[in-house]
Amino acid sequence: MTVVGLFALSEAGCRLLATYPGSAFAWYLNIHVFRVFEQARIAASPLKTLFHPNALAISIVILGAIVVARWAEQRFVVAAFANVSFVGAVALAYTAWMGTRTSRSVSLPGFALDEGLDTIMVIVMLAASSVAALVSHLSFLGAIRDTLGGHSPEPDGALPSAR
Repeated sequence: MTVVGLFALSEAGCRLLATYPGSAFAWYLNIHVFRVFEQARIAASPLKTLFHPNALAISIVILGAIVVARWAEQRFVVAAFANVSFVGAVALAYTAWMGTRTSRSVSLPGFALDEGLDTIMVIVMLAASSVAALVSHLSFLGAIRDTLGGHSPEPDGALPSAR
């Protein structure tokens, strides 16, 4: 939810700037807070196709789908969203990193984080999405282990009693 939520907030900030181009707050949001998303909008970015006029509405629908899937306890759907969010966060971080590099070399490039809100946002997105993806994988591995081991989970979610 973190990645999709931040994407929706970025789109809302972009719309705010389009509506009020003289607003210092809207410029601050787009230049300093959501700079990572702005770098992903440029023509050279592989993520540029995600940004179009309906992106805010689509991201809100996706957020709603995640909430409904979680509420309905659809583990596979929630896990799929977690894994897609992780891939999106990694792609966004890579695009932002490539956009901030000043030189290219044949050897492995150095890596340096700038101290800004966008760097914190990338770290939060990567951490939240990687934990969600890891938990979803561990959850399914636990279910497989229980199935293969002959233990069936209790219907109320309690731990099975000793037999």
